[in-house]
Amino acid sequence: MTGTGIQAGHLPEAVLLSYWPVLCRPPLQWTLGALTPLQPISTRYPMKSSPPPNRVRKPLRAPGFDYATPGMYLVTICVHHMEPRFGTVRNGRVLLNDAGNMVITHWESIPERNSGVHLDAYVVMPNHLHGIIQLPLIPEGVGESLGTIVGTFKSLVTVDYSAGVRAGQFPRFDRSLWLRGFQDRIIRDDRMLDTLRAYVEGNPGRWQERHGSSSG
Repeated sequence: MTGTGIQAGHLPEAVLLSYWPVLCRPPLQWTLGALTPLQPISTRYPMKSSPPPNRVRKPLRAPGFDYATPGMYLVTICVHHMEPRFGTVRNGRVLLNDAGNMVITHWESIPERNSGVHLDAYVVMPNHLHGIIQLPLIPEGVGESLGTIVGTFKSLVTVDYSAGVRAGQFPRFDRSLWLRGFQDRIIRDDRMLDTLRAYVEGNPGRWQERHGSSSG
């Protein structure tokens, strides 16, 4: 033995055996005036799993922008789970089913429900819709905001689609027909308008390139 430590390799076997219970005993710590066995490190300092990163939902609207402001907007509305419920694309053309034609009916009736609102280029795809809407210059507080117009459209489509589900005409959907909210682009000038019109009109061709002919 040297110092205060017990070195087992330097002890006779008989002495070593007498110390064996001490050598095998868990290490000691001083707790409230008494000696108590130390807990395993994993118990004293449990490993904490890293919490999952907070999923920050990306804002769908431009911060601080008044969406009742007169102007033109590109709106994109998507089906929940991106399921192809409104038709097919074949040879670069959209072939809408009854549900897709119902979507067109409600979209084209937006100006009837909202005085002064005009529709520009739009396309109904199997699982989403792109449309350009122009909001008019009207007295403040009189017209509806873009969000209200789109929300009403989505609600009306959901009502009619749900009726079709009950009648066995359309397939059932999971809780919601539409994905939450909608996406938009504020159209700032004529050049941007021309670009987005071309984007809308070219959607069926891009779908064909990505997905080929699809059924829905």
